[in-house]
Amino acid sequence: MTCDLNQKEYYLKSSLYVMSSLSESFGIVLLESMNFGVPCIAFCSAKGAKKILDDVKFTVIEDRNINEMSKVIIELLNDKKNLLKMLWMLKKYTEFF
Repeated sequence: MTCDLNQKEYYLKSSLYVMSSLSESFGIVLLESMNFGVPCIAFCSAKGAKKILDDVKFTVIEDRNINEMSKVIIELLNDKKNLLKMLWMLKKYTEFF
């Protein structure tokens, strides 16, 4: 995967990727985030994202439930143990490819 240096730096500094779009045919940014080891969450209305996140047991938020999305973001950023668990699952998933 090629990317410019600034893009890579941002991914490597990120604790979490939030796909906040309400509809997404396929989440290429989601795959980029996963490639750099960044845990992800998205709304279930983002069909491509839902399939990918279901595979790795990441968090998929009920369709357009902004309050739930906010709650999950705060919980994950405050729960380093759960965030590390997500990173471990992501590592296992990306090893498959």
